[in-house]
Amino acid sequence: MLLSVMLALAVVATGTGLTTWLAPELSLEERVFVGAALGVLVVSVCALGAFAVVGMGWPAVGLGLAVPAAAGFAGVQRNGERLRSEVAAAMRRLRLPSKDAASLRPLAVTVAASGAVTTRVVSLAYQRTPAGLSAGSLAVWGDWSAHLAYAGSFAYGDNRGFDQPIASGHGFRYHLLADFFGSIFTVSGATLPQALVISEWVLAVALPGLIWCAVMRLTNSRLTSALTLVLFALSGGVGLWYFAADVERDGWSILGALPRTYARIPEAHLWVDNTISSSLYAQRATLLGLAVGCAALIIVSASRPARSRSGLVAAGLMVGALGIGHAHTLMTALALGAMAMIVDRSRLWWWFLVPAAAVGLPLTWAILPETSSMRWMVGWIAPEAGQPWAWFWIRNVGLLLPLFLAVSLVGGATAHVRRLTAPLWLWFLVPNLVAFHPFAWNNTKFFLYWQLAACLAIGNALARMLAASWGASGLRRWGTQLGLVMVGLLLVSAGSLDLLRSTQRSARIEWVTNDDLEAAAWLRRHSRPDEVIVYGASNTSAVAALSGRRSVSGFEGWTYDLGIADWSERAEASLTVLAGEDGTDDAVRRYGIDFVVIGDHERRELGASDDYWEQHGSRLFGRGDTRIYAVR
Repeated sequence: MLLSVMLALAVVATGTGLTTWLAPELSLEERVFVGAALGVLVVSVCALGAFAVVGMGWPAVGLGLAVPAAAGFAGVQRNGERLRSEVAAAMRRLRLPSKDAASLRPLAVTVAASGAVTTRVVSLAYQRTPAGLSAGSLAVWGDWSAHLAYAGSFAYGDNRGFDQPIASGHGFRYHLLADFFGSIFTVSGATLPQALVISEWVLAVALPGLIWCAVMRLTNSRLTSALTLVLFALSGGVGLWYFAADVERDGWSILGALPRTYARIPEAHLWVDNTISSSLYAQRATLLGLAVGCAALIIVSASRPARSRSGLVAAGLMVGALGIGHAHTLMTALALGAMAMIVDRSRLWWWFLVPAAAVGLPLTWAILPETSSMRWMVGWIAPEAGQPWAWFWIRNVGLLLPLFLAVSLVGGATAHVRRLTAPLWLWFLVPNLVAFHPFAWNNTKFFLYWQLAACLAIGNALARMLAASWGASGLRRWGTQLGLVMVGLLLVSAGSLDLLRSTQRSARIEWVTNDDLEAAAWLRRHSRPDEVIVYGASNTSAVAALSGRRSVSGFEGWTYDLGIADWSERAEASLTVLAGEDGTDDAVRRYGIDFVVIGDHERRELGASDDYWEQHGSRLFGRGDTRIYAVR
């Protein structure tokens, strides 16, 4: 584990060194935070290229790290004097009192506090219990099994052909870069769950600093930066109402073990989850996309005034690499860059747009789903909830919608902030008319940018009103400040409760048993990387998630949402093979099945037949309720 942590720090150091090649001047804090995102991106891309040639191991990881590290080291050598002056300036700013506009103390405190919380949350992602392995939250329990399978296909499955691990025979049409980055930590000795946690931790610790620095570039206001970060991280709707009902029923003792999440309550038609618990920690590609997007925004903001073409090109290449990292951020950056070019009437933006499009669009095309799921869905999920559209959204995001609308139409924020955030209303309106994914909830990946813009606009308005209140008379000042505090608390109430819950062990959910873990380990040791398994297509299978072997079909919700054309046929074939029904031999030949995995879920829920496979297969593994049969 120590070696894996050292590898993570080396990635951040490499990225920090690479920032010295960027033309614009960056502060030391910007250099470190941008370096974290840049290091993850560049090392992942370089290691992926090396992996495609030599497979997973120290040669691939070493090349992926050594090549950019050499460039970073050369940059540090070339710019040593400038770096020393940046370090000295940062030390002076740390000694300044917090009230001084140049002081680094507010940022340092914010990053330290958010880093402590981040470390606690991600450390609970997977928890060992006497029965097996548990997931720390519903989001991890539901989504990370797929991410483990993706990362495992690189770590243990020699997936140089980029086969889809949860639908063997299909291409890897998914944002794979974040999961590949996680897989490299298995080379340094981490288990696959630990590898995902470490890779998540690097970006999750850096993101608050990236958001702070990006907002500082846009507004030059520390208070706006702090408020934007808090509002975005702790977003949520009217969950406080449901928390009050739970307290009335069960008492305040529930704070020690919160019984549910409050930003997302599907049974109450609350679907827009808190950004920390869903969009950042569970959705690994989203975390990578936001981190790289904020890093590119910082570079662009530093390059544009100086008309630095090299800085814009660097930002464009970073965003372009997100074609296989997070296409939502790529498309957002291209759209906003094109709008900026029209407004600025400046050809300078071509230096950003051309490399971003030239790199990103072919990569995005390569992972496009086989079937398009775009369709009209006017009102998004509001009609299904049986609620008026406006009321549905107020319930889901609370005051965020009316306050952002008021700031956009009436004012409160600076004219500059209003101009910057106005285009992001399209990221709210269009996903309320069109569904882009088979599973309509995934439109929240577009709403996320609208939420960030809303938090920036509202945060700037609150900061200006708070600053203005200090010049008012006593009663008016206190009344204004109390009102602003109440508005802020209402905006972050549900998200704060969910963040508290994510730090509690009581939120864990049983995931896989010890027998299942042993079966996954057995498969890694005794089967070839390209062999194919059949199992119960659930998200609670260690064999599917941790063995590194491909499957005929993963959980149907995943294969359906990936746009895999024959997802239902694969699910049916898996059931047929497990039960040994007519058509089993045909399915075995069609999908190249090598192993059949039967556990309690397969028997109890899916009618799997041990009797059939005892006669028609060879039992190679048996422990507890779990059996692995080789197909004859």
